[in-house]
Amino acid sequence: MNFFRSFIIPNLNPTLKEALNNAASNLFQKLEKVNSNELDISDYSKKYFGNYQSKLHYSLECGCFILAHSLNHLGDNFTNATVLDHGGGLGMLSLLAKSAQIKTVIYNDIYDVSTTDAKKIASLLNESANHYICSDIRELVAELNNKQLSIDCFISRNVIEHIYNLEEFFYELRNVPGKNLTVFIATTANEKNILVDQYTKKLQRKAEFEFSAGKWDKARDAKKPYSILRKEILLEAYPNLQRKELMELVICSRGLIKKDILVMAEKYVKDGIMPNRPSHPSNTCDPYTGNRTENLLPIENYKKYFQANGFSFDVYAGFYNTSYSQKLLNLFTPTVNNIIKKYPQSGISLAPFIGLQGKRNKI
Repeated sequence: MNFFRSFIIPNLNPTLKEALNNAASNLFQKLEKVNSNELDISDYSKKYFGNYQSKLHYSLECGCFILAHSLNHLGDNFTNATVLDHGGGLGMLSLLAKSAQIKTVIYNDIYDVSTTDAKKIASLLNESANHYICSDIRELVAELNNKQLSIDCFISRNVIEHIYNLEEFFYELRNVPGKNLTVFIATTANEKNILVDQYTKKLQRKAEFEFSAGKWDKARDAKKPYSILRKEILLEAYPNLQRKELMELVICSRGLIKKDILVMAEKYVKDGIMPNRPSHPSNTCDPYTGNRTENLLPIENYKKYFQANGFSFDVYAGFYNTSYSQKLLNLFTPTVNNIIKKYPQSGISLAPFIGLQGKRNKI
């Protein structure tokens, strides 16, 4: 099986490519045999595992794309690397890294249910990570230092678009131990792709104004529309607000977590000056957890975050699935992938996801 058919990485170490392709092939055979309904994991994880299986080849291709970019600079010494899978979910990147014989793999996620379930799945497949750390990034950095772990590659897939405070995240990222740290973050929130941008805005408006159907919700996720939750937060703290000012504060506080909503409201009540509305038309978040709904940011913003915290910055175009269950799509996606491969920089505006890479600057 070929897990490098949809993309090209110039000057890719052939030994690394072979190792990742073999690892993905072996993992594919293991994972396709698993019946998610028979796993001793949460219902939430069963749904995600089943969804992962439905696009198994593509998901493993994406994993190879991420790991190949992250490990390539290490040459033939890549097997001695320490790889950290941030926001690991069910641990699929960790599984692929271990299957590729990476010496030290660290799984990290903020959600305890996902961490527990990732351990169970890895144990079933005999591909357990070396460390499982359930924490936010600040606690993660402390734990890495406590365990005297030095990180070579910090990787994630579909995580950064959910992080509430990116300034804090990147500030902590600069503190991750590892002299030659490489960061590779893949995100589907590619605002340069018009179709992705419009689809994502639709998801954001749904989270903002509609009750959740609950299919992909974690137990802690809100079921009510975010706008209603913010209204309730404001009314509880300031029950005497007039309807007009209340509704304006609900709009102005879109994309804020509860503590920041209350700071905004307190300032308004104190000085009577209504805050500005958010600059983006639809970016929003759960006001209780801060979990953002596919946050859309210009690539230039990510560049500033990387460079301000001591990293270089490069962006890479992702690629489309060529094995959709809707067969008609498969007539077009290989062609689009070929265009992206031929014109990688301009292809970013066509890509369904992007890879953001930073290498720690030498001091």
